[in-house]
Amino acid sequence: MRVVQFAELSASDLVVDAVYEGQEGGLLSGEALSALLPGIGNMGGFRPCGGQGRRRFVALVTSGREPDWPDNLDPSTGQFVYYGDNRHPGHALHDTNSGGNKLLQETYGLLHGQPPRRCDIAPFLGSGLITATR
Repeated sequence: MRVVQFAELSASDLVVDAVYEGQEGGLLSGEALSALLPGIGNMGGFRPCGGQGRRRFVALVTSGREPDWPDNLDPSTGQFVYYGDNRHPGHALHDTNSGGNKLLQETYGLLHGQPPRRCDIAPFLGSGLITATR
């Protein structure tokens, strides 16, 4: 398994099953994924690069530590089951601070509209399991 140190992230390729290390100290600026994929934020499960209508890609991030919402990456099919970002009762499904579920709703509309607009859908990158910095 390949391990990429934090200092090497900006020049690293994306490699399936690689470990991308965060910077020690646990600060948000030392979070590995935002250093590896410039343009995304360092908080939340949905991390789009670019705004609505001009998204380059969307990274989905999970800690894998939510037993009631078991996000899962199936390595044999590449399917990423992701439960979204609304985990608190009393809120509408798409009413979240990060807007991730709204982003999924927009993507679904592009995919299933008449005519479908697949070319307007940004690629989604499933992170598998992202753990906190050391």
